[in-house]
Amino acid sequence: MKNTIKRFINSAMIMTVAFIILGLVFIFFPEGSLDVIRWIVAIFCFAAGIYMLAANISRSRPMFAATILGVVLIIGGIVFAANENVMNILPIVLGAWFIISSVSTISYTVALQNSRAKTFSIVASLLEIVCGILLLINPWGGQIALMTFVGIMILIYALASLVDLVTLKNNLKDINKKFNKLIEGEIVEEEK
Repeated sequence: MKNTIKRFINSAMIMTVAFIILGLVFIFFPEGSLDVIRWIVAIFCFAAGIYMLAANISRSRPMFAATILGVVLIIGGIVFAANENVMNILPIVLGAWFIISSVSTISYTVALQNSRAKTFSIVASLLEIVCGILLLINPWGGQIALMTFVGIMILIYALASLVDLVTLKNNLKDINKKFNKLIEGEIVEEEK
C-alpha cells in the first residue's frame, strides 16, 4: 500500500512540476501560449469530431444531430489549425460576455434588499463592464493579459498542489500506520 501511494505521489509531483513549467511559459511567453492553446483546441475539436462521427456511424440508427455536430467539430478543428488569427476573437467574445453578464447582474442586484451586498455587487459589475470594454477596444492586449492571468492561476494551483503533495509524502508513515490500524480494527471486529 505504501509503495502504491509513493508511486502516485511521485507521478503527481511530476505532473505538478509540468504545470508549474506550463504556468511560467504562459506568464513569460503569453503570445506563444496562444498558439499552443490554438493547437490544443484544434486537435481536441478534430479528435472529438472524428470520435462522434465514428460512434454515430457504428450505431444501428445514426442520429442526424450527432453527425452534424461531428462535422462542425472537425471543421472547427481545421479552422483552428489553419488560421493563426482565430484566437483574435477570444478577447472580443470575452469582452462581450463580461458586459452582457455584468448588465444582467446589475439588473438582478437592484432587487436586493441588503444595501451593502447591493453596493458591492454593483461596483464589481461596473468593474467587469470596464474590463469588457477594454477587451473590446484592445483585444490583442487583452489576449496577452488573459494568457498571463491563466499562467498565474496555473502556477498558483500547481504550487499549492506541490505543497500538498510534499506534506502528504512527509506524513506517509503516519498515514500508513493509521490505515493499517484501521484495517486491523475491521479484521478484529469481523472475527468477533
